[in-house]
Amino acid sequence: MALIVIITIVLYALVIIWTWNSLGKIKIIKKVLMLGIGMLMMCCITFVIFNLSKEGVKYDQQVIEQEIKKILVVVFTGVNSLIILPYFAKLFEKLQAKEIEQKQVGKKIIIMIIIFIVGMFLECGYMKDVQQGILEISHSYSTQNNQ
Repeated sequence: MALIVIITIVLYALVIIWTWNSLGKIKIIKKVLMLGIGMLMMCCITFVIFNLSKEGVKYDQQVIEQEIKKILVVVFTGVNSLIILPYFAKLFEKLQAKEIEQKQVGKKIIIMIIIFIVGMFLECGYMKDVQQGILEISHSYSTQNNQ
C-alpha cells in the first residue's frame, strides 16, 4: 500500500508541475484555478467511470467497495489528469497569448474529447478487471486464513 501512495504522490506532483509549466505566463491565480477546476473535473469523470465499471462486480461488503473506490478513483484521477490537463493547459495558454485561433482550439478540443471518450471505455473495462482482480486476491487470502 505504501508503494501505491508514493507512486500516487509522484503522479500528482508531475500533473501539477507539468500543467503549471504548460500554462506559461498566465497569472498565478488563473493557474491555481485551472489546476483546481481541472483536477475536480477529472475526479468527477473518474468517479463516473468507476461507477460504470462496477456493474457486475459483486462486493461482499459495502466497506470493501468503498475502500477500493477510494483507491482507484484517486489513482486513476492522477493518471487521467496527467494525460489531459497539461494538453488543455497548453491550448489555453496559446489561446491567451493569441498564438492560436479559437476555431483551431475548438477543433483540437473536439478531437481530444473523442479520444478521451474512447479512452474512457477502455479505462472502464480495465477498472472492472482491476476490481475483479482485487476481489479474487481478497477471496483467496481470506480462504487461506480460514483453513
